[in-house]
Order: sequence, then C-alpha cells, then structure tokens
Amino acid sequence: MGTTNDWIMGREVFTTEEWNSFQTNPLSFKVKVESNEGIWVEQEKFLTMKNLNNITEWTNIRANITSIEFHKDGIAPANYVTSFDITDETSDPDKGNITLYTVDDGLGTNTYKAIVIANGTIYAPENCIFIFSSMTKLVTFNSENFKVDNVTIMSMMFYNCKNLIEISSLINWNTSNVTMISNMFYLCSNITNINALKKWNVSNVTNMVQSFRECNNLQDASGINNWDINANANFNSMFAGTPSHPEFTKFPNGTWSRDGTFSPNV
Repeated sequence: MGTTNDWIMGREVFTTEEWNSFQTNPLSFKVKVESNEGIWVEQEKFLTMKNLNNITEWTNIRANITSIEFHKDGIAPANYVTSFDITDETSDPDKGNITLYTVDDGLGTNTYKAIVIANGTIYAPENCIFIFSSMTKLVTFNSENFKVDNVTIMSMMFYNCKNLIEISSLINWNTSNVTMISNMFYLCSNITNINALKKWNVSNVTNMVQSFRECNNLQDASGINNWDINANANFNSMFAGTPSHPEFTKFPNGTWSRDGTFSPNV
C-alpha cells in the first residue's frame, strides 16, 4: 500500500486514511480498474440533500406539510407554490441540484405536499438529527428514491410528527451505519405498528433512548422483535408511555421496566 495522494491505475496506491475508509465502508467507493496488480478505486460522491432543520424556508412551513415524497425524474411539479434548493455542499456537483417544492394538497386547510426533486436517487446527510421533526400535520412519508445508506445519526428524525401514520417505505432503509436513534419517533402518537422497521440493521446503534416514547397508539411493537440489538446500547425509556414493547429474541432473559427501559440481562 502506498502513502501518496495520487491514484495510479491498476495499483493500490493511496493514503492510509483512504485505505482504512475503503476497508470499513467499501460501498462508498467504486472500483474503476481491476488488474493482477491491484485495484484503482475512487471515493464516490452522492446526490446529497441538506438537513432540512437547518433551512429557514423549511422550518417556516414544515408544520403545514401533510406528505413528503422524493422523485428522481428531475421534473418540477405543476402549479407549485414555493421552491428552494436543498443541495448539500458535499453533494456531487456533476449530478445537479436537489429542489424542494410545495404543492397545495387539495384539503383546503392551507396545507401542502412537499415534493423533493432531483436527477437521480437522493441521499440523506450523515447527520439527520431533527431533519423531519415537528411536522405536526405530516401523515404520509414516502421515502422511495431517498436513501439513508450514509446516515450515522437519526436522533429526533421524526420527533413530534404526531399525525404520522404511513411509514411503510422505511422497510428498505439501509441503517447499517447508524449509531444513534434516540428520540427518533418520540411523540409519533398515531403510529400503530412498526413492522416497516423489521429489516433494519441496528447492530451498530448504541443509543436508543426514548426512541419510541409516547407513541400512544403503538399497539403492536413485535415488528422489531428480531432486531440485532447491541447489548451495550442505552435503552433508557425506549418505550416510555407506549402501550406495547417488543420482546427482543436476541436477549430472551431481558426485562422491561415500568418506565419503558430494556435491560438485556446478559
């Protein structure tokens, strides 16, 4: 392995930092050339959106959004009301911009659909803290064409989305890099089951504090019974104020306290 910043076709010549990154997250690289002497790789850039919580135009309207969806056809919706750029500075400039449009949802209540448009699949930023929080009228979240492969922090992601019901599209999320989901669905009081999360890889998550707290209508949490949870994770008040909780099969001797805290009892 070389120690130069140069990329040499057909040879493994890159910095130690780049090599370590490639080893731990090979999906973030693309193989360019293979040969008997090695491989030439370059880090792939994604079409990445900003964290919406940091955008003033968004925080001013999010409480009036009833649905959000992501399109990769690059076509702006007809009769949109507002639009603004949400392209992250880390995004690949060759892949164009990401634009968020609002469209009247037809309910006659001064509420809107949010439609995110780009020419390609849209990737979430690494830190998604508060990104869709306090969308108090949000009912449907359609994450087709929205990838979370690079996300490490999902804390408060849907915090206080108290009317959110439709989350079935979350079933295809690749959460293998996520380390924190604390308060993620806190106060999502209309979710009735979490079957959409059953395939999530949570083996690297170390903070699950209050992640489903006050989900008042969550009558069935069995969808995540088979989560590959980390015994060293913090489960404090994970299901506090929620009428059900999972039975984690990985730790059959685990117990739940009255405040919704799980103890693996390894």
